[in-house]
Amino acid sequence: MATHEIKLLSLTDVLVESSFLVLARNMGTPVWVHTWGILILGNPAGPILVDTGARDPEIMGRLGMQGRVDEDMQLENALDAHGVAIGDVAAVLHSHCHIDHAGQDERFPMTTPVVMNRRELEHSVSGLMGAQYPPEYVKHHVDRLHTPGALRLLDLAESGPDEIFEGRRAGRISAVPGPGLPSPLRHA
Repeated sequence: MATHEIKLLSLTDVLVESSFLVLARNMGTPVWVHTWGILILGNPAGPILVDTGARDPEIMGRLGMQGRVDEDMQLENALDAHGVAIGDVAAVLHSHCHIDHAGQDERFPMTTPVVMNRRELEHSVSGLMGAQYPPEYVKHHVDRLHTPGALRLLDLAESGPDEIFEGRRAGRISAVPGPGLPSPLRHA
């Protein structure tokens, strides 16, 4: 069975109130936290990226927050640190589609499938979550929906685990339903 390597990519920093992280701890104290992407290496089809970070730090202002992206956090640089270019990515998977997790999907060619839970797409196009799903992010996902092979929607709540990449030699990468997140990943 193939060995997969998991690499954490810090793609965006967000300034939050400390008790956002641990309830009632250091209330009123601002702290910078990372929004992580996960790079999965070792898949024979190519690297897999889980979450793409925010398009730019200024977009966090829509939520009344501050964001920052230093040079190492820029998507190309974060991937390049592990020998991966944007065009090398075999698939982009999303834990969820908030602005700090799905902001750079348009940077990937339409031949790179973006995988998300169907409910995330439904919430994003509904407008109910407001700034969490900016129109420019939603439009790109809708464009992918209308491009064969560019968007794969999962129905994990109804179907249960769904294999993203399969094969004995390669191991399997599966999305499984989980509490609070629509599509956490599991490697088998």
